[in-house]
Formats: sequence, C-alpha cells, structure tokens
Amino acid sequence: MDDSREPTTYRRMGLSLLAGALGVGICIALASHRPAILWRAYLLGVVSCWLVSMGAAGLIAIGNLTGGKWAAAARPYYLASMKTLPVVAALLVPLAFALAQIYPWTQANSTGGESFSAAKADYLSPPFFLARAAAYLIVWLFVTRWLASVSRLELLPGSTLEMRRAGALSLVLLVPTVTFAAFDWVMSLEPHWYSSIFGAVLTAGGVVAAHALAVYGLARTPARLRRAIVDAAAEEVVEGDEKQVAGLFGDLGNLLLAFIMVWTYFSFSQFLIIWSGNLPSEIAWYERRLDGGWQFAALGVVALCFVMPFFILLSRDVKQNIWPLAVVAMIVLVGYGLNMYWTVVPAFQPVNTEELLASAGAMLTLGGLWSALNAWQLGRLLRTHFGGAIDRSRGQERC
Repeated sequence: MDDSREPTTYRRMGLSLLAGALGVGICIALASHRPAILWRAYLLGVVSCWLVSMGAAGLIAIGNLTGGKWAAAARPYYLASMKTLPVVAALLVPLAFALAQIYPWTQANSTGGESFSAAKADYLSPPFFLARAAAYLIVWLFVTRWLASVSRLELLPGSTLEMRRAGALSLVLLVPTVTFAAFDWVMSLEPHWYSSIFGAVLTAGGVVAAHALAVYGLARTPARLRRAIVDAAAEEVVEGDEKQVAGLFGDLGNLLLAFIMVWTYFSFSQFLIIWSGNLPSEIAWYERRLDGGWQFAALGVVALCFVMPFFILLSRDVKQNIWPLAVVAMIVLVGYGLNMYWTVVPAFQPVNTEELLASAGAMLTLGGLWSALNAWQLGRLLRTHFGGAIDRSRGQERC
C-alpha cells in the first residue's frame, strides 16, 4: 500500500462518484416513467445518509462530554461525517414537494377515507409535518455548527468547560429531535403501525455506522499520519511504541462492540414485544419483512449487523489489529445499508422489481455522493491540523 497518499484519497472520491453515477443511471433507466418510485427511492437514500451524519454529531457530543483517547483519535472522522449535514439538509428539501408521492397519509387526509383518530390526522397533516421538519433542520444546523466550533483538534475532547457544555446540551437537543424525525420520515410510511422504540433503533444504527466509518477511515489513513493522530490523542507520547496504537484500536473496537450490542438490544426488544403481543395491527410490519423473499434479507441483517461482528470482536487480537478491525467495520457498514433497505422498501406495497432496483440505485447515488463529500471534508481537516505528517510521509516516499 502506498503510504504517502493523503487520507482524502482521490481514489476514494473517484470510486464514490463512480458509484453515484452508476446509481443515477439505474434510477433513470427504471423509474423515469414512474415518479413515485423515484421519490420513494430518493427518500431511502437521503435518510440513510442523514442518520450517519446525525450519529457522528451524537458521537462528537459524547466525546466532548466524557473525553477519552478514543474521542480524540476518531474526532476528525466524526467531524467529516457531521460536516456533511448542510448538504444532506439541502437534499431533504425536495421531499417537501413530493409528500403525496411517498406517504399514504397525505392522500388519506385529502379524501378523508382513512380511519385515523383525530389526533393522528392532525399530527400527520402536511403543514404540521413540514413545520416539524423545518424545526428539526434548524436545531441540527445550530447544534452541529456549535459542536464544530468548540471541537478544535488542537484541544483534547472534554478539556474545556465550553466543550462539556456543548456536549451535554447537544445531546439534549439531538436525541428527541432525531427520534421524532425517524417517526415522521420513516415510521409514517406505514401510518397505522407504531413502535415507541423505532426512533431509538434507527438512531442507534446511525451511531454504529458513523463509528464504523471512523474506525475504517483511521485504519486506511497512512501509517505516519495515523501515528500523528494517535500521538495527539495520547496524554503521554512514547516514540515508536506500537502498544499505544494497539491500545487505541482496542478501545475503538470495544466501543464498536458496545454500540452493536445496544443497537441489537433495541432491535430485538422491538421484535420480541411486537411478536409476542401478536396483534394484527402491530405484527403486520414484521410479516411484510419476513415473507416474499425478505426473510433472506432479514437473515443477512442479523448476520452482518450482529452475529459476525459480535463474535469476531470478542477476540482481543482482532480489536488491537488495525486491518482485521477495519474489515469488521466494513462488514458493519454493509449491514447498515442492508438494514436500511430492509426497513424502508417493504413499506412501499406492492414491491416490484423496479422498486427494488430503483431503491438500490438511489442508495448507490446518494451514498456515493455523501462518501465523496465525507472524504473531501476529512482531507481538509487532516491537511489543516496534520499537514506536517502528510508532507513528511510524502518526502520519505520520494527519498
């Protein structure tokens, strides 16, 4: 591996943009004559990216509140993900003009044919829906700007009162707004179904994906630059001490395992409560996702999001070894994408081949564009704060 390349890697940006172009081609070929399919696929792609951005913001807030070497080392990667939020927010705006193409309750409200309670009908009215969405975006843009301003890479997380205050208050604002946004934008695709833990499930998935992306990004960072990041996170620098690097990756691996267990706990709790209750109005959500071929996707979600990473991360050697941990992080990211696909697409009944492929194309398009933007933001951050290590690495390679 060329150890001199910058972590922004033009290669990563090129591959991301290529995936985005491929996704655009798929969407245009399959859904140009059916706008509803295109809009629903677009929702899936935007929401998947949005959750990772918000998960990164939550991790920065936690790091600023608690401190720790893990927070200092992963912070540039969290910041790069969080700084994509303004673009994600802009991508969410067009959905306001396509509510009738996406959400069945808009048509129900206009015809009065659905048996919603008065309270639910008022809550799901388009004006109130859009007003809530605007309020969420204003809060998130304010919080992420605040977190970015106090999270200076030259200072250790939690080292100032301003950081700790921003971390605590940001969590107070982020948790309820992201939870209710998940209710509004995803759960209301099936307006007769309700789960009080649904927002926590989606939010936990975004946190896991954001942390897995940070672990993978740090592993892919050139060795000299990675060493500079680790040294900046350490209270006492020991020159050439590889145990310092191994210990840091062990901490990041332990944290990834903990986040995966929380995500699994939320997901299994929802499944167990609803399945054991066996109420037709509640269990229908899982019946749609465990039949017609979706049961194989469900098995894939279980394998990629829990079984494989859980048992692999039980090994201390894996957690302290950079590349095996990076492989686990990539498995988790693939599992996150499959889980979002499995969660959202079956809501669009009936689901045909065009819907399936258009949804996959939209995830490729928006995921690729988001990944390219993330790489660009990461490159700016690391060039600004660790440019010397990059230049030394390049100079050593030329010699």
